[in-house]
Amino acid sequence: MQYPSEQPKTLSRGASLLPDLSAIMREGMRRTEALERNRCAELVQQLADGVEDQVQRDTLNEVVLAIRRLPANAD
Repeated sequence: MQYPSEQPKTLSRGASLLPDLSAIMREGMRRTEALERNRCAELVQQLADGVEDQVQRDTLNEVVLAIRRLPANAD
């Protein structure tokens, strides 16, 4: 993971770590949200693969597409 600044900042020099920490937290949350969306889509896809009724399968496949197309939350 790349951090916003190359040199570490310390509180003793008076520089605030909050902006860097905030950026790292946002990136972590963005990645977590994307991973969770993907996991949900995979779970629904597995459910669709196990359904024999074509209408139900098509509906579940539409749900999979909708989940994968969900936009990431913008800050």
